[in-house]
Amino acid sequence: MDPTSFTKTSFCGVEIDNITENDTKQYILNQLHVLCSGVQYKTRYAKVYNEQYSRNLKNPHVVCLKSSGTPYFMFLSQIGDTNYCFLIDKKIKEGYNYPKIFILPFQLDQEFYKGSLYECELLRDRNNDWSILIGDTYYHKGENQKNVIVIDRMNHIHEGFESGLHDTPFLKTCPITIKKYFDYKDVSEIMSEFVPKLSYDIRGLYFVPLRCSYSKILYLFPRNNKHSTHMSKQTKVAETKVVETKVVETKVAETKVAETNHSSHTIVNNKSHKKVFRIMKTLKPDVYELYGMKNTDLNKVGVALVQTISDSRMLCSVFSDVDALTEVRVECEYISSFKKWRPVCQTKSHISQI
Repeated sequence: MDPTSFTKTSFCGVEIDNITENDTKQYILNQLHVLCSGVQYKTRYAKVYNEQYSRNLKNPHVVCLKSSGTPYFMFLSQIGDTNYCFLIDKKIKEGYNYPKIFILPFQLDQEFYKGSLYECELLRDRNNDWSILIGDTYYHKGENQKNVIVIDRMNHIHEGFESGLHDTPFLKTCPITIKKYFDYKDVSEIMSEFVPKLSYDIRGLYFVPLRCSYSKILYLFPRNNKHSTHMSKQTKVAETKVVETKVVETKVAETKVAETNHSSHTIVNNKSHKKVFRIMKTLKPDVYELYGMKNTDLNKVGVALVQTISDSRMLCSVFSDVDALTEVRVECEYISSFKKWRPVCQTKSHISQI
């Protein structure tokens, strides 16, 4: 990315990069939308509880806490072969057109940057210590988690961060903590025994269904009683039994792992044939990224080969009348001497498997 598109800002008591250019923010949000199956920064994680959801709570759920922290997305991706960990605000400040986007200097294994997206909260506790609480994942190491049950999703997060998060000075300043999930028949015990030991306030409970197609529900406590152990009858679910979760809270602030050098190159099979890819503009002129399908998910193939003026004009024409989120597909031919795919023409054919 162009260094002029971000500035230094204070974050958790240290200086990090803050994206300031709207074009760059739009590009990052487009990347999020494409790589994570249409997820947008303002996507709601859960529906706020009301009476009509009381029956939903009779289905098997697990429970985690909603802290007093600010909701963010943590989005890991590659731009121009550089790894980035973005923290994206889920709300837009009044008077602005785009959310705040910070670049966090965490270091993780290469596989995370194939496209990983986590639901998290930026938290400052009563001791004025900062941390990031990760509560769930939409994409993990380029794999869609939509149809993965919550227990397995959280285990993926635990296993990934325990082995793949490298020790850095910033990790000591702003450690990452994985939220703990509970069997929801234990809500009363959570409120009476677990919550009082926390160093931060909580605002409510997330009820996360074991069936992936069901909606998550957020039960908010009264604003004037963040520590309340009072539970309405809608949230007293002691009679309901759900499967035991083995997910445990893991603080990974001190995790040290060896540097790994996973290859970031995408292998394209059957290169002698033409393929159809989704093509996306970047922040640089005549630089376009190509995406193919890996099972049901979009994966980055690489940068398109744009060698001639006619190729450049063709692609400029393709993008002249479309907005940033419109899906554009091109037929490409593989040029072995450059080891790249060259866009030939626009097409409406299905995107090829890679």
